Parts: sequence; C-alpha cells; structure tokens
Amino acid sequence: MKDQTELSRILSAVSTSFGVKAEDVVSSSRKREHSLARHAVCRIAREQTSFTLAEVGKFLGGRDHATMLTSYRKSNVMDEDFNELLERAKEILAQEMLVRDLGTLVYHEKVDEGKTPLKLVGLRQDSVELQNNSITSWFPMSGLVMKEAQR
Repeated sequence: MKDQTELSRILSAVSTSFGVKAEDVVSSSRKREHSLARHAVCRIAREQTSFTLAEVGKFLGGRDHATMLTSYRKSNVMDEDFNELLERAKEILAQEMLVRDLGTLVYHEKVDEGKTPLKLVGLRQDSVELQNNSITSWFPMSGLVMKEAQR
C-alpha cells in the first residue's frame, strides 16, 4: 500500500472540522457524526489523491470498495451543513500545505498577471505573504497559484 501520510492529514483535518476524534472516524461506530466524517474523508481522498476507494476503505478501518463507493456517492448529496464542514476541512488541508511549502516559489494573479515567481514567506487565515526580490507584501489567498515556479 502507498504511504498513508496524505490520508492521515485528511483524517486529521476532517476530524478537526467535524469536531470528532480521528479514532472514532476509523472505528466501527455508526454514530451519525462519525459516519459523516468518514464520508468527508472518502470524498476528499477521492478528489485530491490517487488512492483507490479500496485503499481509502482499508485506511478507514478495513471497509471494502463497495462501502466506500456508497460513502462517496452519499457525500455528493449531503446537506449544506455537511458541505460547510467539508469545505472547512479542505481549507485546513490547504493551509497545512502552505505552511509546509513556505519558501517555495509560487505565482499570484495580482502580481504581474501571475507571470512573476514569488517566494512564499508568510501565512494568515485569508492571506499570504509573498516576496519579490527584497519587497514583501500581503495578498489575498484566493489569487495564489501553488504551481511551483521554475527555479
């Protein structure tokens, strides 16, 4: 099986967002809050990683492919509350990725129409600190392109 670090990060972000313990998400618990968190882990893993549903199921307590397929399908028709928690989990993951990638050269659409590579040097909840030569400025996170620039 592949390195499960990505799945562990997803589980951690979902647990934080949904307010449940990671151990409960991978357990056999059928409580609604735990099963909803499992649906979220399944959906994010399916959309953002190369893990198969069978691999995600194995990580989530030994569940099979069919169970994960059902979980993924259910996650696509959930209510607004679920979708808000899901988006919060995705935001947590994105912020963790940015913190991990501090020092990386990135692009921002507000700077030279995204043509100039900038060094990622800081992070706030809704903005990033980017450095171009010796000038450092804060920009909204929404225009950040995390495609790594050529060095």
